Amino acid sequence: MFAPFRVLWALAELFDLLCFPGWIFEPVGILLFVATMAVLFRPFDLRCFALMCSMNVLYVIALSPETPNHFLLRGFANLTIVCVLARHGLRHTSASQRDAVIFEEITAILRLELYALYFFAVLHKLNWDFFQPSTSCAVQMLGELSERIPIVPSGSAAGMSSIWGTILIESSIPILLFRPPWRRFGILLAFGFHFVLAFHP
Repeated sequence: MFAPFRVLWALAELFDLLCFPGWIFEPVGILLFVATMAVLFRPFDLRCFALMCSMNVLYVIALSPETPNHFLLRGFANLTIVCVLARHGLRHTSASQRDAVIFEEITAILRLELYALYFFAVLHKLNWDFFQPSTSCAVQMLGELSERIPIVPSGSAAGMSSIWGTILIESSIPILLFRPPWRRFGILLAFGFHFVLAFHP
């Protein structure tokens, strides 16, 4: 499972680099792009993966303090991966055994980081301004989406639905992901929610 994870992780990195092309002006961003391509061409080479994760951490530091939230999250995730890889090194004689141990440890920690992300995503919305349609970022984003995509509803009812829908969905995702029998529903809900958000510029 670790090799497919590395490919998917590299694809996520590549899509972000293509969506936010500022990396072409940063030497570490260029190195990150090269390392990402190396992972995609050599997914079984753990050194390429370690290099990509390390370059991502350095790139996030280079962008700071003006870092998009999901860049920062992935920076912490990559730092976690680098630390786990450094801790294990090549201690296991079998590559498959090493990969299994590393993958299990990485996914356990990344799950905790994902739960923490959603906890704070909900917590920071529990304030008066978020629930007021005139100041809520949910209503503002909905309005901006409806300008770009005509089928997206607008108006006061849609605005209130976006407020309460956001709270309900963002609090449900970690609960569904926490229980293995519900995890697939959590993944589908998260995918749908973030797919819609991805249309916002």
